[in-house]
Amino acid sequence: MSAADSEIRSRYLALALDARRVMEALMPFVESGKRGESLNQAVKDAIDALTSVTEGLSANVHSNLAFGEYEQALTIDEVKSKNDRVAIIHDLQIIGGSDRADVQRAAARRVLEFFFAVESRALQYYNRPPALPSYAV
Repeated sequence: MSAADSEIRSRYLALALDARRVMEALMPFVESGKRGESLNQAVKDAIDALTSVTEGLSANVHSNLAFGEYEQALTIDEVKSKNDRVAIIHDLQIIGGSDRADVQRAAARRVLEFFFAVESRALQYYNRPPALPSYAV
């Protein structure tokens, strides 16, 4: 495996791990309505990351999540279109806002489904063997 292949695979793994981190912060809230310490930070990080990927360079938002590399942005785009990501960002804002608890939990379920799909797709790409060079065929 080349260094370039290894670097690309590491980007997919970083995306999957960050998606898992957001899911782990959301799961207790979805299941019981309890807001863990990490929930507010995970929601903020997810809003920043998705805004950056969705709005591109015009967003001028820095994110703590691994969504900024080409492979990561492409994977997110495969999971949800730009318009659908805007809805996910809105759901994240509901979770962080002052809406009723049942509305927040419903939004959290939708966000959880999105990040599960991101994690699954990223791990699928991470586990895919690198392509053979054309001269090896």
